[in-house]
Amino acid sequence: MPDLNQILTLFDKLQGISGEGLIVIACLAIGYGLRYWPWFPNKMIPFAVMTFATFAYPVLADPKVATQPFRVWLVRNICIGFIIGAGSWLLHFLVIRRIEKLVITKFGGNGDTGNTQQFSKDETVPTNTQQNKP
Repeated sequence: MPDLNQILTLFDKLQGISGEGLIVIACLAIGYGLRYWPWFPNKMIPFAVMTFATFAYPVLADPKVATQPFRVWLVRNICIGFIIGAGSWLLHFLVIRRIEKLVITKFGGNGDTGNTQQFSKDETVPTNTQQNKP
């Protein structure tokens, strides 16, 4: 078990992270949480992550500047939040997913990262009753 001083040092480092960095970390955590929640479709995770970041960034952004109209401040921060959400999804899609596959294959896995199986529009998706037939 780690020493209490090590844990406190880690929390001090987390407090130094900017709001944008915290949103990226939260987006990755939310994405992984939704990925392993069986009732949430995996193809909706990017939308959920980008939506979270879109509304979370204005909460963490600097207060409105007195010379700037509120609508300009709000639209600007919503757009920045959306870009942060899209960037965190791309970070996972292009970098972290490759690292996952590498680690899984190194330790005896088959390279499957838990994504749901994809079907074309012409195929029928098997239901539980169709899969369990003898």
